[in-house]
Amino acid sequence: MNNNRNLEDLLSRYLSEKLLRPDTVKAYKQVAHRWIKDTEISDIRRIDSEAVLEWRNMVLERASPATWNSYRRHMSALLNFAAKKKLVKTNPFLEIAAASNVA
Repeated sequence: MNNNRNLEDLLSRYLSEKLLRPDTVKAYKQVAHRWIKDTEISDIRRIDSEAVLEWRNMVLERASPATWNSYRRHMSALLNFAAKKKLVKTNPFLEIAAASNVA
C-alpha cells in the first residue's frame, strides 16, 4: 500500500486481501461511507478516540446499540488492519466500549 492514508483506499486494500462474502463487503463499504459522511474524516491518521466517541454519540441518537456495535466492529477491523500495515499507530475504536443493549 502506498503512503496514502485515506479510509477508502484502506477499505479497498482490506477487501482485496480478505475473502469476504458479498453481504459482508457491502456492510464494510456502508460503514466506512457512513463514517466519512458523519465525521468528514477520511484521513485515517485523524481518527482518534475523541472522534470515535463523538461518532458513537451521534449514531446512538438515531440508531440502536446493536447498530453502533456493528459499526464499531467493522471500523475496528479496518483500523486493526491499518495498524498491522503500520499506517496508524493505534486503533482508537478499541478505546471506546461497545454499547449495552439496555436502555
